[in-house]
Amino acid sequence: MLTLSRRLRARVCLLTLLGFGIHFAPSPSSLAASALPLVKQKYAADCGRAVLASLVAIMRGQDPKAVYRSVADAADRVNGYSLRELQQRIAALPFSIELAVTAPTSPAGFILMQDCTDAPHIVAFFGHLGDAINSGAPAIMPTKVSGMPAHYLLLVERRGEQFVAIDPARSVPQIIARKQLQEITCHFGHVALLPVSND
Repeated sequence: MLTLSRRLRARVCLLTLLGFGIHFAPSPSSLAASALPLVKQKYAADCGRAVLASLVAIMRGQDPKAVYRSVADAADRVNGYSLRELQQRIAALPFSIELAVTAPTSPAGFILMQDCTDAPHIVAFFGHLGDAINSGAPAIMPTKVSGMPAHYLLLVERRGEQFVAIDPARSVPQIIARKQLQEITCHFGHVALLPVSND
């Protein structure tokens, strides 16, 4: 597991509850809200808690609302959970899931923060990430748009060059292109939290 830098442990929250922020393509009718266990956040910094509940519901078939209630509010109600705190929270739940950190590295093996290019190693990383997601490991990713607070998404499927994302600020799953996902995750070095089952 990679060590989290201070920047990767940056807190996340958002203001998209007010209708601002990331704009995704409309989700197709096949992605009805009832098709995935989408948990809506209750306040701006609640996105981490909400995506944890959705992830556990997907992996363990649990009632997402019950899981949400079992996860404590973040101590910091302004900024929400850090990546490390998300790892600690899910490990404390009785579902035998841990979250491992993964991020693209340069050819020399270094994690490059804020690399917003379409470099081959970044494109390859998103390909591998999509393979893991389609193998049953939904990925939590922190996102950041210029001038906006950060926000967690839960990626649940890759479809070619697109990803299906649960956004806890929205009522239905969203479709986001790989290139757009690269742009909004580069601030955090494209870091992702992938579930590792302890069964």
